[in-house]
Parts: sequence; C-alpha cells; structure tokens
Amino acid sequence: MRLLSILMVLAILGLGSYIFWVRGKSGSDGVQNLIAIKSSSVETIAKANCIQLCQSKKQEISEEEFSKGPCLSGSIVNDWVCDVAHNPRQNNDDEQQNQCAEFRQGKAHHFIEVTPDCQFIKAF
Repeated sequence: MRLLSILMVLAILGLGSYIFWVRGKSGSDGVQNLIAIKSSSVETIAKANCIQLCQSKKQEISEEEFSKGPCLSGSIVNDWVCDVAHNPRQNNDDEQQNQCAEFRQGKAHHFIEVTPDCQFIKAF
C-alpha cells in the first residue's frame, strides 16, 4: 500500500513537472500553479489513504472505541494525519486523546477527517 502511494505521488509530481514544462512558465505564476498541483495531489492521496485505513481499522477496533473518534494515523502521507470525527462534531472529537498527537505537536500540519462510517468530512 505504501509503495503504491509513493508511486502515485511520483507519477503526479512527474505530471505536474510536465505541465509546468509544457506551459513554458518561468515566472512566479508558473511556480505557484505547479505548487498548487502538487499540494492538491497530495491531499487527494491522503484522503484516499485515510478512507482506506478507516475501513481497515474499523474491523480491528471495537465499535465503542471507534465511535470516540480516534486518531488512525499520525502520518497517512508526509505532513498529513488521519482522524475519525463526527459530523456534526461532538465534544469527544475535541478531546486530546482522540486527536492525532503529531498534529497537536506541530509535527504534521494537515489532517483528513472521516466519520466513524469512513465517510470524508474535510481536509485541512
């Protein structure tokens, strides 16, 4: 799974570089566009990985524990965590033991939230 994720990122980054080269942009607009392509691609991969991990973990973790909204991964992809939460939010979603330590400590700067049913809520 991790190898597939790495290959997907490399393919997407290669595509982003190709788009940048084809457009012939050398100014700051071209660089910003390339960064936006790479960022959104990593977010897409993080989202897919988080949903898949949620579905897998849901079979391993008791329903009671899962409904508390645990952190599923402190590094679903580089700089991203995967967290279970509720939509709408519940008080236990804001409890530190149910949040990813890597995000709280500033080691990761982005998160994907999914419901206890593994439905995407948001990316930040």
